[in-house]
Amino acid sequence: MPTTVTTPTTSELIANGVTNPSNPYEARFAGTFSQSNLLTLDLFTDEDGNNSIWLAAEPAAEQTETPTIDPVAAGDTTISGTAEPDSTVTVTIGNEQPVTAVADAQGNWTAEVPEVSQGETVTVVAEVDGKDPSEPVTVSVAGLTVAAPTASISGNETDGYPVIGKATPHAAIEITNAQGDVVGSGTTDNDGNYRIVIAPDRVAPEENLNVTAIVTAGGQDYRSGATPVVVPADTQENQTETPSIDPVNAGDQTISGTAEPNANVVVTVSGEEPVTVVANDQGDWTANVPEVSEGETVTVVATVGDKEPSTPVSVIVSGISVSAPTASITGNQRDGYPVAGRTTANADIEITNAQGEVVGSGTADGDGNYRIVIAPDQVAPEENLNVAAIVTAGGKDYRSGNTPITVPMEKTATPLIDPAIAGDETVSGTAEPGSSVILTINEAAPVMARILGGLNTTRAFAAPLELRADEAGNWRINVAELSEGDVLTATAQTDGKYVSDPMSIVVSPVTVAAPTATISGNESSGYPVTGKADPNVTIEISNAQGEVVGTGTTDSEGNYRIVVAANRVEPKDNLYVVASVVAGGKEYRSAAATVTVPVAGVDDGNTGGGNTGGGNTGGGNTGGNNIGNGNNGGINIIGNGNISGGNNINSNNSGGKYLPQTGSESTWFASMIGAALVAIGSLGFFKSRKKKNQ
Repeated sequence: MPTTVTTPTTSELIANGVTNPSNPYEARFAGTFSQSNLLTLDLFTDEDGNNSIWLAAEPAAEQTETPTIDPVAAGDTTISGTAEPDSTVTVTIGNEQPVTAVADAQGNWTAEVPEVSQGETVTVVAEVDGKDPSEPVTVSVAGLTVAAPTASISGNETDGYPVIGKATPHAAIEITNAQGDVVGSGTTDNDGNYRIVIAPDRVAPEENLNVTAIVTAGGQDYRSGATPVVVPADTQENQTETPSIDPVNAGDQTISGTAEPNANVVVTVSGEEPVTVVANDQGDWTANVPEVSEGETVTVVATVGDKEPSTPVSVIVSGISVSAPTASITGNQRDGYPVAGRTTANADIEITNAQGEVVGSGTADGDGNYRIVIAPDQVAPEENLNVAAIVTAGGKDYRSGNTPITVPMEKTATPLIDPAIAGDETVSGTAEPGSSVILTINEAAPVMARILGGLNTTRAFAAPLELRADEAGNWRINVAELSEGDVLTATAQTDGKYVSDPMSIVVSPVTVAAPTATISGNESSGYPVTGKADPNVTIEISNAQGEVVGTGTTDSEGNYRIVVAANRVEPKDNLYVVASVVAGGKEYRSAAATVTVPVAGVDDGNTGGGNTGGGNTGGGNTGGNNIGNGNNGGINIIGNGNISGGNNINSNNSGGKYLPQTGSESTWFASMIGAALVAIGSLGFFKSRKKKNQ
């Protein structure tokens, strides 16, 4: 897309905050372009057609802190965590469209998302204004472990058999017989309570049944273990009500439930010695038991006073579900790689590589936080790792799903290129010590050279040059002679790090200093011009018509002496002395120094020697005409022009007067005064002569 950038107006600059538009360093304005733009510049062009553009690189931004994600389970429709306060948090689930949330002043954030499924990956990135985005953090969606419901059955063959208990809120409850036939079903309420009446014709007294809770989440059914119940025989008179048992999980050391107030409750765990407790006035009871294991059966019978013991109620001890931990990794090959996140309190954390080898381990604290530093020699940059949480309960290890992380690779520091000017045959700079430096010339030229001063499109692109920085980080390389506008681009890479960002500069033009110049001589022997300029440059002397009347070269110290032939110039001619140098296939010329060919008898522009009435030109541009010989009545005009080496000054004779001549060149007004003075002087001279003759 062609784009033309033109010089902004003064009002536009002032609107941009510039207080002194005449200052080239302050007359700035901002613009944006992309690499696909072709830019044509017409900015602040000087008389030689050159312009200068400064590109201000944006400073490296600080990176936003890595956010955290709370454990995510199948069926969740909200995801939460922490991040830097007021940061923008982007949540991506698998290949779904990202969802954005904003952290509050305390750094907490919550995002509404479509229902998630087991095994999906949740990735979160946070970004604070003015900072780079954070490192991403990822967790896997965990499946659900549904606790076995509590269940007790009562009733008779006339009215049916009510089954009551507690389970996960809104779970489906399914009651099956030994053949797996469903004999009753229902759903728990918001508090997890349920009551299902089995029709008398579906079961027989003393038949064994199983009660299961089912939760559907993320498109998948999760079933609990079965809780056994036995269809009661016709109710005996004066029997204690059937107690209830709260869900029991592996690792539990207390079992609780309800029974008739003040009933004795006998709790038996898989053939262990029974434990007896007493229900309180509200009917609540709690029994301390040895740590239970998944699959064990807990049976409870209650007895009140002289009543018959209740029908026994049993539940199966459920396994536990461990949510996948959150995990983020940072660090480098020098200091190691810290992995931090959250999980179940006091869980073990295990970090493994693709081969299943443990490369780091630790334990979460009482709040579930953990931080494990992986030694640099255990992993390689860009290696994929898995983080899992492990909880041991009832003599069995329960592992979470894996949270994937990738070992980060540092980016090599951006190298620097020393300034380069046309004609240079070496390029140097600095980079990370020992890093490999790739230098390209004009690789970025279609964009960069046009931006920064004009691309020399006839130059072929050079092949990349590779070298290595020394132990101090310095590098230098020989190149073909550089031309103005060439673009030099350097990247660096240290082993085990990403390639650096590129650094580019544009080759600058050569600035040739104007020479000093002094002329002397005469019409007989010629006119030596001497002075100083840059060493080994060409000196060219030309007249007002641009014709070259003398050339030469400065020595290694910059001195030169060129004799202009007398037949090439005339006294009073203005000559122009220029220094030039050829670099990168282009000639660069200095500004001109001006000298004036001296007139004979003026003593090289110094004291004129008091020539009488000669009208000799002094050292100034138009000279100071000497009138009279300094005798009585003589008037001397003292010139102070640019090149004057000293005008004639009347010797100390009486009556001498001085009239200063100002300015670097004569004007009609000065000429009029000069003519008038000549006339007055002549009149005085003739008058005196006549009187003497008389």
